Amino acid sequence: MLLLTLLACPASELGIDLPPEGMDAISPEDLRRDTEIVMREGAAGWETRMQAMNARREPGERVCMRQGDGEAAPLWVRAGAALPDAVDAAALISLAKAWDTLGEKPGARVYCLGEGPGERIPTFAPAAGKLSDVDFRALAAALRKREI
Repeated sequence: MLLLTLLACPASELGIDLPPEGMDAISPEDLRRDTEIVMREGAAGWETRMQAMNARREPGERVCMRQGDGEAAPLWVRAGAALPDAVDAAALISLAKAWDTLGEKPGARVYCLGEGPGERIPTFAPAAGKLSDVDFRALAAALRKREI
């Protein structure tokens, strides 16, 4: 009987911390780490991180990654080497992570590096000259306000 009671209890009551889901999964630490990866490795690093979020490469001229099946308007950022571009690319990785953590997925998502149709993710660090200038906490808070 005790075993059945334990199995019926929510994990939080047992002192087990579950990873956050959806937009709550976005963290300043992930954004900083992914910005550093994109600055160091470029589009290849971005693609590797997106694959970790269960995204797959879309055929085409731009570097685009897809999560889920069906129609989806792309979210895109510039594909430059500047710090603001790397921060924006890291924001896409965090949005992909938020979507990936959802149990039931709402449709499909496409994320692209480079100019194109769809929704442009705004530059989150337009005046940042170095990594320490970027407010990753504010960026995480802004991203959490978006709808998946």
